[in-house]
This record gives sequence, structure tokens and C-alpha cells, in this order.
Amino acid sequence: MRFSKTIMLDTLTVARTLTDAGFEPRQTDALAAAIRQAAEAGDHASRTDLAELRAESRSEITEFRAEVRSQIAELRAEVQSEIAELRTEVQSEIAELRTDLASRDSRLTWRFAGAMLAQTGLIVALIRLLG
Repeated sequence: MRFSKTIMLDTLTVARTLTDAGFEPRQTDALAAAIRQAAEAGDHASRTDLAELRAESRSEITEFRAEVRSQIAELRAEVQSEIAELRTEVQSEIAELRTDLASRDSRLTWRFAGAMLAQTGLIVALIRLLG
């Protein structure tokens, strides 16, 4: 963005306005010259410059918003994918644990049955010995 370096300044109107306000002619000439020098020395933006800058800024903001929304969508997709992977892993581990528990339960049932048979045999043997 380039700002215009010159401003149209009607020094005659400035001088007349200051003279009408009670300034001396030498003062009005000096003040008008100082105002002109300040206006010519600095970078000043015109309304057109500001309008262009505003349009440029809005365009950049719109572009930035689109970029941010795109990145958010990508991150959302990544997170959803990772959640799905974790869900699959957890479900797999749960299935393994259920299988392991079922196997242990089966082994415990057989051990319990064996212990019951052994106890029954001991009781029968004791009854025969005592009886």
C-alpha cells in the first residue's frame, strides 16, 4: 500500500482564515508555510488509500479465516480417526480379556469339580473306615 505524499493545501485560504481570526500577516504566512511543510513531509493516506487498505485487510482476513477453518477441519478429521483407532484397540483388548476370563473360569470350574470329587472320595473313605 502506497500513501500519497502530497496533500492539496490552499495556503491562501489558511492565511485569510488566520488573518480574520486576528493573526498578523507575518504570522499567517509563517503558520501556513509550516502547515504546508508538515503536510508535504509526512506520509498521508487519502480516503481512497484507506478504502483500498480496508478492502485489502478484509480480503486477507477472509483468506485467513478460510485457512483456519481448513486447518480445524483437518485436525477434527485426525482426532476422529484417532478416536476410532483407540475405540477399535479398546474393543479388541476387551474381547481378549473376556476370552482370558472365560478360559480361567473354565479352568477354575474344572479344578473346583476335581476338588469336590476328591472331597467326596475322602468322605466316602472316612465313612467306610469309621463304619
